[in-house]
Amino acid sequence: MDIKDALNKLQPTTKAARLRALLPDIERQLAAGIQLKAIQAALLSGGLELTLTTLKTYLYRFRQVAPHPAVVITNVVAAPPASAQESVTAQPVSVQDLARLMQPDAHQEATDIAHYERIAKQQRKEKKTV
Repeated sequence: MDIKDALNKLQPTTKAARLRALLPDIERQLAAGIQLKAIQAALLSGGLELTLTTLKTYLYRFRQVAPHPAVVITNVVAAPPASAQESVTAQPVSVQDLARLMQPDAHQEATDIAHYERIAKQQRKEKKTV
């Protein structure tokens, strides 16, 4: 047996590492509406002993590093149906697209804020003159 094979056969031993491997499935279940308590019970029956509080903490920490890495939204309605028999759905949204939408461009955001501040200042001026 060579070194690569030996390394590839190693299994995670920490609870965090075992849970991290299951994170995509857990996120999918949560997105489907499964309660966290039910997920915790399934993990317990599968041999991963975590309290509900510990599970919440791990999920929080994992999401801080990579928010919802495995959630892909499917069957998103892109527009109202053209007719009662026909519905239009969009392609699944990728994680990269979600990240781009949720994290706007900092320069554009600063420009928008400056624009709104100018409008507010102008409106305050107009109120004083009235």
